[in-house]
Parts: sequence; structure tokens; C-alpha cells
Amino acid sequence: MSTAGVIETNREMLPPGLAPARPEDAPELVAFHNRLFGAHRTPDFWYWKYRDHLPGKSVYVVARSRGNVVGTQGMIPIHLRVSNGVELTGKSENSLVDIEFRGRGLWNRMYSEALTQCRDRGMTAVWGFTPVATARRGLA
Repeated sequence: MSTAGVIETNREMLPPGLAPARPEDAPELVAFHNRLFGAHRTPDFWYWKYRDHLPGKSVYVVARSRGNVVGTQGMIPIHLRVSNGVELTGKSENSLVDIEFRGRGLWNRMYSEALTQCRDRGMTAVWGFTPVATARRGLA
């Protein structure tokens, strides 16, 4: 399978410190996730979620500081059946911010950029499962 274009975005248009993920970033992104969660995910798992499923529709925003990954926000494209038919939606995944960067608005910047990319890809809604007490609403 091709590794081209997990996210097709003009990198210069993103806020400073944010960039779309590239397939070659997968080992580093998986290592970041595994470090925060003590998990044992592999790059193949990341490819399955973000590269191979509906190519060109996935969203994965990466925040870096001094070249290191400090935050991620992914949206897996999923077609959902709704009353009017089938719509392309984004399932929010891998909303992660390194503990040293929390409380600085980084998550909001990543999520806002991810929502913009979801709109650009034709997604009509974003959803997910979260233990947080408050959730963000809407793509509008």
C-alpha cells in the first residue's frame, strides 16, 4: 500500500508548532503514545487507523517542540448511517498532550486545526468517547 498523503495540507498554513502527520512519522508518534500510556502499539496499528482506512480522509495533527512530539490529535474517517443517508464523520482519537505542555492551550490549537481539516475533507460531524467532564461541540 502507498504511504503517500496521510494528510494533504499546506504545512505553511498551520499555526506555529503544528504540522500534519506523515507516514514516516508513525514510529515516533506510536512511541509518544506508548510513553504516555505504557502501551505497546506498533506503527502497523497506526497505519491501519490513519493511512490505510479511507486514504486521504484521515486527519492527524502533530505538535512539536524543539523537534520532539509533544501533542497529537487524530480523526479517523468513518461513514455513519444517519436519517438522511450516510455521512462521512471523524472519530476523535489520540488526543494527547505531553504533561509538560498541558494548560497552555495546545490541545485547543490542535483540535481547532483538526476540525478545520475535517471540514476540508467533507466530514459533517466529529465524535468520540472521552472521560472528560466537558466536551466540545460542533463543526460550525
